[in-house]
Amino acid sequence: MAPQCTVLLVDSDRYALYEGRATLAPKDSPEVRRRLLERGTELGFKVVDLGPLFAAEYRRSRLKLDHWPLDRHWNRHAHAVAAGAVMAALFAGGLGTPCAPGTDPASRIHGFEK
Repeated sequence: MAPQCTVLLVDSDRYALYEGRATLAPKDSPEVRRRLLERGTELGFKVVDLGPLFAAEYRRSRLKLDHWPLDRHWNRHAHAVAAGAVMAALFAGGLGTPCAPGTDPASRIHGFEK
């Protein structure tokens, strides 16, 4: 899979999101997070920082994005937000991009899609 057809999603600190304030000790080091975003882009990957997207969605809908306080894994709502971000990153130029399903010659066997 070509890097430009791969989307790296960088999660956010949802503890701070729900509390309405930045945590004193963020879950992830801001420097490491920034470097991951930069390096992914340098290597040609589509990189999406979910922090601003999740924050905007939570402000708009007030719907949680995980199963907090029982489980910090994403719920259906967060997966929908993330899926929208992936689609926007991959197909910002329309479905005629090289990442559209069926456009990779390696995905064809004897004229049929895998």
